[in-house]
Amino acid sequence: MKIKLAVFMSDKTYLSRFTDMVTVQYADKIELSVFTQAEGAAEIIAKSRPDIVLAEQAFLEQLPVGSSTSELVCFTDQKGVREWNGYQAICKYQKLSDIYRNIAAIYAAKIEAEAMVLKGDAESKKIITFFSGAGGVGASTAAAAYAYRLAEQGEQVLYLNLEQAGAADLFFSAGGEDDFGKVIYSLAMAAGSPAVRMESALRQDASGVYFYAACPSALDMAELSQDMMERMFEQLSVLSLFRWIIVDMDFQLDTRTYMQIERSYAVFFVSDGSDMANAKLKRKLDALEIMAQQREKMLLNRIFILYNRFSSKSGKKLQGSAFKEIGGIHRFADAGAGDLLKLLAQSEVFQEIQQC
Repeated sequence: MKIKLAVFMSDKTYLSRFTDMVTVQYADKIELSVFTQAEGAAEIIAKSRPDIVLAEQAFLEQLPVGSSTSELVCFTDQKGVREWNGYQAICKYQKLSDIYRNIAAIYAAKIEAEAMVLKGDAESKKIITFFSGAGGVGASTAAAAYAYRLAEQGEQVLYLNLEQAGAADLFFSAGGEDDFGKVIYSLAMAAGSPAVRMESALRQDASGVYFYAACPSALDMAELSQDMMERMFEQLSVLSLFRWIIVDMDFQLDTRTYMQIERSYAVFFVSDGSDMANAKLKRKLDALEIMAQQREKMLLNRIFILYNRFSSKSGKKLQGSAFKEIGGIHRFADAGAGDLLKLLAQSEVFQEIQQC
């Protein structure tokens, strides 16, 4: 995944040379944007959300502090300086490889710090949530394939389908009498801890993936209220059978969705790259940006775009979005559900997900 880097400095000659070298040597690692004045910087940073902002000392005081998830770093002409007025600092007069190494180190520390906020201590479960950018783009298949891949790698994982009309049984199978309806019932009970009943309702596919069989009726899923959902994740956190929870759920502009995004280690919106799917996805992402301004814990830079069933002939990437693209999965024709899951699980894009 590329580091989104913005550079603010007045020296146009240096900036031009720096841009040329980055383009040649680090095009696959850095997504670069450069600016020669700080006017409008707050708006630029808010819109593009770079991971790191390199700015010369004269510009730093004009850049927004605290209102952005970008890491502000002083691009100084002083050699050997690692800190300036409370900012981390990188000397611009050194080899580009050394500048990149410092940028990468700051980026890694930033991502690690954000991850700790989202996933808590080392024993906490990692929650990865998949939303559909539009209907029929294969978000559920992508989520199930990622769960399958984790299990193949020896990870303990739960695939949790919370779509109103969804069914984990489409991808995984195992014997058992109970379904997700038992989970909903146990959560609805006022007394006691439902964790034991929730664990007993779990099934495990031959791949190793844990899942809940679908409720008999989609209407049953409507009984899962926001409060019950919060309690469900509290109870899942105490179960020792798995460390990962891959959540597949409908996107709605409501509190339940926002809280799910906030508790997730990473969130993926899936599109197939069609004009209609991208238009719907853009409306959803635009709404999230507005709502994030009102919520402290919604880290928009932990939200990614994933393309599934992508065709190089008809598919297009979403234009003008500040959200990072994690990559794409091409279309597999004439593959059954089981084979499709295995094919998707081998996609390189899932390696990118594990590194996000």
